[in-house]
Amino acid sequence: MKAKFLFIITMLFWLSSGAQTQIDKYAYWIDGEVSAKVIVDIANTSVLELQTSLDLSGLEDGLHTIQFVFIDDSGRSSPVVTDWIYTGTSDNEIMGLEYWVDDDVNFSQYQQLSPSNEVLVDLDLDVSLYTLGMHNVKVRFKDNAGQWSAVQSFPFFFNGMTTSMAHVVSEYRYRIDTVWSNWMPLNNSGYTVDHSQDIDMSNIPVGPHRISYMFKTNLEVISPLTTDTFYRAGVPVAGFTVPVPKVCVGNTVFFVNMSQEADSMIWDLGNGQTSDLYDAYAVYNAPGFYDVTLW
Repeated sequence: MKAKFLFIITMLFWLSSGAQTQIDKYAYWIDGEVSAKVIVDIANTSVLELQTSLDLSGLEDGLHTIQFVFIDDSGRSSPVVTDWIYTGTSDNEIMGLEYWVDDDVNFSQYQQLSPSNEVLVDLDLDVSLYTLGMHNVKVRFKDNAGQWSAVQSFPFFFNGMTTSMAHVVSEYRYRIDTVWSNWMPLNNSGYTVDHSQDIDMSNIPVGPHRISYMFKTNLEVISPLTTDTFYRAGVPVAGFTVPVPKVCVGNTVFFVNMSQEADSMIWDLGNGQTSDLYDAYAVYNAPGFYDVTLW
């Protein structure tokens, strides 16, 4: 069979610098089969309202997941957007769902639902059972014909916090590329942080870098990383030396460039001549003092 589904999905891409990129393609796959994904080129747009017809003739009757990812003109992908589709000619309805966390399928829970073609999933998980870190809750649905949907996985991060705990963000540290700072105190009295600081960039090479932040509470709970990119621009500082400051008329004087973070330079050699060489030299045909300037 060939079915038409209307997907209204709005996606925006933004660079950290504020420049807006354009969506130029999307990909989709069924039931988690990423290796069988279909890539579709589209006209560049910053907002995409997707309407498409899908050939579902190869699918068994029942519930399935369809997942979309959107790709911008710089090659970056959006988060995965997941939706549910039903194939078949019967009027089957969703009657229940089964869920488990990580791979503990032996401890799965079944939840009876009121018969419906649409389900809003609201799971109440006992977080005291889980360790700190990333986990996956896995869900599948059952219809009134006894057919199960494909399993869908939803990641979540458990940071160890419960409503009974009085957490206060008390420390932070940051990493530039691969080098971490020490933990530093925060003068903060709450769970949220609006933090800004000046970082000494004098020892950071010119070019693109990544900076990551990590926060810790008074109960020793550590947050996941928050990461961004930045570009370290050069700050030119001109300087040079003259190894032999006194020479005879007609001899060559050499200037040794000691500048920092400069990618171009102009020398005023004091005799009416200029140079754009990194290390300049000049010949003076009359005795006297000459002022040499480097920009």
